[in-house]
This record gives sequence, structure tokens and C-alpha cells, in this order.
Amino acid sequence: MVARFPLLLLLLVFSAQLLITSAAAAAASPHGLTQVDVAKRLKEELWERNPGHEMLKSWNGGDPCSPSAWEGFSCRLLDGNQVVAKLNFSSKELQGPIPAVIGNLTELTEIDLQGNNFTGSIPESFSALTHLLKLSVKCNPLLSNQLPDGLSTNLDFR
Repeated sequence: MVARFPLLLLLLVFSAQLLITSAAAAAASPHGLTQVDVAKRLKEELWERNPGHEMLKSWNGGDPCSPSAWEGFSCRLLDGNQVVAKLNFSSKELQGPIPAVIGNLTELTEIDLQGNNFTGSIPESFSALTHLLKLSVKCNPLLSNQLPDGLSTNLDFR
């Protein structure tokens, strides 16, 4: 019985490590970025062109879904983890290019960016958003409404 205890303990430690590794992998994007990494980069990119913006100042903590969703983020449960499902930055007076890092939030189903001052074009990285059903970018006068290749043909684009 004593000889089995170290083996049982080793098996328990290995199982716990495997569970932790699996959860971390599930929360990571195909580019190895976690949801927390993406949220941090998104805030940094938007802050650079919108310093002092009230919505961005309210984004505190590491995870945009926990303990409660950041303003503009909607989350859902997927395989036991909270994931960002929707972004709603409508009429927030944001400016500059749309951050390409959004394309790493691969569980997004909706993005609403209408009524801002985004410039340039819709990032190519959005083609990685295979679950995206709705993309609203109207009323961004300096934004090209050209969709990148690879976005779903079932996309509701406004």
C-alpha cells in the first residue's frame, strides 16, 4: 500500500497539470494569444489613438469576461470557459484604424463598430473569424467598406 502512494500522487499531479494545460490551450487563439493577451493589446491600440477615452479607462483587470464583462464586450460560456462572443463599440467616438488584433477573438459572432471615426479598411485578420455572423461598420466616413477575402458569405454586413 505504501509503495502505491507515490504512484497515485504522481498520477494526480499529472492529471491536474494536463487539465490546466488543456484549459489554457482552449482559451488561446490560433496565434497563441490568450483572450487576456488580445484584450490587453486591443486596449493599448485603441488607447494610442483615443487617449483618455472613458470606455477604455473602464477596462480594468486582465480578463474582459471576468469577473464581469468590460463595457462593449459580451461573453458566453464555451467548454467551461468564458469567451468573448460580441463586441459593441457603436457610437463611442473611437478613431484610427480598426485594431487587427480583434481577429484573434475567434469566437466572435457579432461586431458593431458603427457610428465612429474608424479609418482605413476592415483588417485582413477578420477572415479568421469563422463564427462571425454580423459586422456593422456603417457611419464611419473614412473607412473602406471592402470586406477582406475569406469572410463568411453568410455574414450580415452593414
